[in-house]
Amino acid sequence: MRLEPPLQIILNRLSILSLRTVYSDALKSEQVTTATAFDKVQERTTYQLTDGLPAGSKAELKVFFEGELTGNMLGYYKASWEHEGKTKYYALTQFEV
Repeated sequence: MRLEPPLQIILNRLSILSLRTVYSDALKSEQVTTATAFDKVQERTTYQLTDGLPAGSKAELKVFFEGELTGNMLGYYKASWEHEGKTKYYALTQFEV
């Protein structure tokens, strides 16, 4: 059985996460991704790649966060701190491989 290089990346995400590019060390190139499907039930987005990723190679994903951060987010955390009398905000998340 011959395995084909994957042409998709599927990420669990809510509306503010966006996968923009994938760099492959084996291909020595960066691919721009296109979101092709969103599964609302499982909160997953499928991103299409123009070229497959060779088995055993390393890839670097560039992920962007866009949108308003609210307190109603799964996997995203909003926190605040005081600096010189002003409230500042930051957000964080975690990824699992």
